[in-house]
Amino acid sequence: MDAQASVANDMIDLTQHMENVRRRIRGRLIIRSFALIVSMVITWLLLSSLIDALVRLPSFFRLILLLAGLFLLVRFIIRDLIPSIRFNPPLVEIALRIESALPSLKSRLATAVEFSSKKSMTGNPLMMKSISDARILMERSSSEISSIVRSKPSLFASFSACTTILILVCALIFWNSSTIIGLSRSLLPLGSTMWPSTTTVLPLHDSDSVHPRGAPFMLRGRLTTGDPADTRITVRIDSVDDSNPSRKVVLTPQGDGDFERLVDLDGDVLQAVFMTHDHESEPIRIRLVDPPSIESTMLTIIPPDYADSVVEGVRIDLGTGHDFRSSPETPFLEGSTASFIFDMKKPLPVPDPVDEQWLETTFGQLGVGATFSVDSNDPSTWYLERELEERIGSVFTLVDEHGILNPDEITFTIDVVEDRFPVTVMLEPNSDERILSEAVIPLRSESRDDIMIESSRMIARRRTPTSVTTEPGEVFHADDPGPLVVIERNIDVSTLNPEVGDVIEILSITRDVHWSGMDRPEVTSSIRSMQVIDRIEFMSNIQSQISSVRRNAIRLDELQSDNLERMTTGPSEVASEQARITRRISATDAAIEQLQDRLKRNRLDDSFMEEVLEQSRDLLNMAGRASSSAQDRIRSSDSETGPAEEEVEAISDLQREVRAELSDLITLLDRNQDEWVVSRQLSDLIGSMEEVNRRTEELGRELVGRDISEMSEEEIDSIDDLSSEQMALVDRSQDLSRSLREKGELMDESQASRSEALRSAAERAQRSELSEKMERSSERIDENQMERASDLQNEVLRTLEEMMKDLEQDPAAQAEELARILSDLVRSIEVLVDTNEQRIIELARLADGPIDELESRITTFFRNTETLTRNTANVAIEAGSDVSGGQRIARRILEASSSQEAVMVRVRERPLDEDRIRDRLRESLDSLRSALELARTEQESARKKAEDRRKDEIRSTYLDLSDLQASIYLESSDLLGEIVDGPSRRQTMRLRRLSIDQESIRLQLEELLELHPDLTESLLVTGIHEMVDAWSLDVSETLSEGDIDLRTLDQESMIMDSILNLVSALQDDPPQQETFQRNEQGSQAGGEESADGSSDSQPEPLIPPLAELEMLRALQEQVYARTIRAEQNSDGDTRTFDDIADMQKRLHDLGTRLLEQMMEQDQPVKEGDEQ
Repeated sequence: MDAQASVANDMIDLTQHMENVRRRIRGRLIIRSFALIVSMVITWLLLSSLIDALVRLPSFFRLILLLAGLFLLVRFIIRDLIPSIRFNPPLVEIALRIESALPSLKSRLATAVEFSSKKSMTGNPLMMKSISDARILMERSSSEISSIVRSKPSLFASFSACTTILILVCALIFWNSSTIIGLSRSLLPLGSTMWPSTTTVLPLHDSDSVHPRGAPFMLRGRLTTGDPADTRITVRIDSVDDSNPSRKVVLTPQGDGDFERLVDLDGDVLQAVFMTHDHESEPIRIRLVDPPSIESTMLTIIPPDYADSVVEGVRIDLGTGHDFRSSPETPFLEGSTASFIFDMKKPLPVPDPVDEQWLETTFGQLGVGATFSVDSNDPSTWYLERELEERIGSVFTLVDEHGILNPDEITFTIDVVEDRFPVTVMLEPNSDERILSEAVIPLRSESRDDIMIESSRMIARRRTPTSVTTEPGEVFHADDPGPLVVIERNIDVSTLNPEVGDVIEILSITRDVHWSGMDRPEVTSSIRSMQVIDRIEFMSNIQSQISSVRRNAIRLDELQSDNLERMTTGPSEVASEQARITRRISATDAAIEQLQDRLKRNRLDDSFMEEVLEQSRDLLNMAGRASSSAQDRIRSSDSETGPAEEEVEAISDLQREVRAELSDLITLLDRNQDEWVVSRQLSDLIGSMEEVNRRTEELGRELVGRDISEMSEEEIDSIDDLSSEQMALVDRSQDLSRSLREKGELMDESQASRSEALRSAAERAQRSELSEKMERSSERIDENQMERASDLQNEVLRTLEEMMKDLEQDPAAQAEELARILSDLVRSIEVLVDTNEQRIIELARLADGPIDELESRITTFFRNTETLTRNTANVAIEAGSDVSGGQRIARRILEASSSQEAVMVRVRERPLDEDRIRDRLRESLDSLRSALELARTEQESARKKAEDRRKDEIRSTYLDLSDLQASIYLESSDLLGEIVDGPSRRQTMRLRRLSIDQESIRLQLEELLELHPDLTESLLVTGIHEMVDAWSLDVSETLSEGDIDLRTLDQESMIMDSILNLVSALQDDPPQQETFQRNEQGSQAGGEESADGSSDSQPEPLIPPLAELEMLRALQEQVYARTIRAEQNSDGDTRTFDDIADMQKRLHDLGTRLLEQMMEQDQPVKEGDEQ
């Protein structure tokens, strides 16, 4: 039992001993693991804090480090600490480990420990012995067994843990804040714990900033600590109300530690934080507000009072001051009032009171001297008003309550135009001129002002060659003021009493009004100087200008000749050159027109010169039309291939026609220049003779009854000088007579009528012994027989004046003669046309009939054509002799004659070429028809001219009679006022003389009707003549009886008004109404051609229908006026009312008959329209 108990104890001891070993091993493992964990955690914390302190790890990296450390810690705990805690291996395994370490216990200890664990085998002696031996060995080897459990790892781990703990404690002691920050940042990576910064950034903004909305914001910060080159500053911008997402902006270094960045901000209130890698500034607050600006501007312009009738006020939208609307294109008149209405985007602070400095600062130049106010109901509406004196370019500076300025430049530009001085010019005359003393000069001045002409006048004054100052003259004032004042007057230079050598100065003076109210100086136009010259010098100037026209015509003829040659050598240049010729022809025509105007202005009654100029213009017009037609045909031809051969021939014909017209013009000017020279010689001779006659009479009065021996040497010298002058005139008269004969012979063929006039004047000089009388007059002067010499000189003057009359043909008679010649020419050409057509028909019938009689028919055709050719040549000579436009007509006829001669040549050829003969005959017919058309045109022009001449003659007669009647009326009025109780003997004689004058008017009116019987075709003219005849008889009888009363005066007034009514009817035809135009067209349509195909248009009536109606109305007005006078001056005489009733009855009859006549004339036209 005891042995078993002992074995049991040994087993317990052995087991406990093994368990102690196992516990000792587990303890060492746990200590080691835990120490390693402590050292590792502390080391990790210290290292991560150190790394974070060195490189300032972002929270993201710190979080990764923390997670990595936790991962490793958990992994270590799982793989090391927990297994150490759970370390509980079987005791057998422990024993085996010991056996492996202690060879002496090998195969003993493990067996004993195993046996000990099996208590059921305690009775086995081997087991017991084994256990007992193992226990003993364990006791003996206890120290060795203890050494088997290693303590170094656990001690090293514990030492490491203590060391790290010591390091941590030291860090907490010596670097407490840094250690705590490092531990906090490592353990709480997402926390807000920050290392003490190595850099410091300072925002360069107020903590509460205000910035204009829409304008970029300049973020500015300054690095006060740290290296700017290695430091990056970031700004985090957050919206306070979270309306916008947060964003970060990196600032740009600017040097000296400053960082900037221009950013756009959006929102209302923002917060900005400036950050470096280790520092954040205090947040700043940024408020975004609307900047001061203008939403709209209205400008109202009110012109000054003096210009409100000319310049209208305007209202303009100037916009916001940022676009083109802020600078109106239209300038405004200085002195205008400008009223501005500014609608601001928000109310802005305004000082109280408003001073000039604030106005100038805010509104710029616009605020200087302006009146400012704010709308009391709307503080954002501003009013500004000022007067415009000069151009204003203003830049606004708006400031709100935060001191924010307008971000965009606000500019307004107001252009102001000054009230300029007026401008006045003399339009007519447009240049200096040399005039005659009796000239009537049309004056026209034009004064312009941008606003208003206050006064304007035109002055014509005379200045003599010997005086510096001018003498008072005519002053013409403007009728009404206005921006444009035109003064048009005619001045009769003779009213200024000028003499040869005087200068008539014409100028215009004007003045305008000004807004300032000051008297502006007058503005004067340039002076037109019109020098007065005598007729001889004037006509010399005219002739010099005509010579210039002639030279220009010669040059044009040369140019046209050159251009004609270019049609074959250089057609590309023909068009431009022809256009230049056309322009020069037009310019030459304008020069002749100016000459005509100059003759008219100077009232130079020279019908010969007028006719020359009129014919010259006609020739130039025809040349211009031909040149223009050639130019058009050249341009219409193919520009690449050039005109075709037929087109070239047509263009060449037109160019040759231009040359022909110019040649006629040159010939006309050559011929008429010589004739004018003769006429001027005669006129000069008359003037010189009149001067000699005047001096003879003066000298005769001084020396009457005295002998030559009694005279002084001075008086004898005067006689000798006068006699010499008279003898000099003898030579001039002989030269004149010779020139008249020579010129007459030269014109014998070209101008028969003018040749006859020149010869008649020469023969008159010869018959009157003109030169001999001058010689005898000179002899009488030498003998001091002044009275006899003066008589001879008067006879010479009468002869010279009669010679002048021979040269001056009556214009009316000349026009009628020309119309007659042209009428004969038209009939002759019509005969030629008919004959030419007959030849064409005869040619077509040559083949008809027997063949053996063909030669006989050809011979007859040849003779007929020969006769046609001879007649055509004769008519051509007739046309080119003395007819207006005759050379042009003659050329067409000669072309026909040439074609006819070609026909005669072709007729002689065999076989007979009928086609060519027919073509030539048709060419001849075309030329004759063209000549006929030209002749009819000239005939109509001549007829119209003759009719106008005759109208002028009749009108002049009526005017003379009306003037005579007016003088009778005025003298009768005076006599009626002077006679009281009856006329005196002298008054009776005056009344009888007036009676004779009245009878003379009646008789002249009768003669006028006899001389112009077509006047009686007018019902009104006949009626007026009948009434005037009755009134004249009544007035003449009353005055011849020595009596006069109001009825007589009334009748004289009616006679005068009726004659003037006739004068008005003979004025230029008024515009015809449609009815009268239709009547005329109908009558012309009926008389367009006669039975033989000739043109025989009916002449227009002398008094057109509308003029007759006007006369009827004027007569009715006379009746009305006479009725009013009769009522006012009724003295119980019923004869006046009887006269009025009789005149009214006459007018009724005349009106009825006139209406019936007009209806009769209109009826054929209606029938023709119906047909």
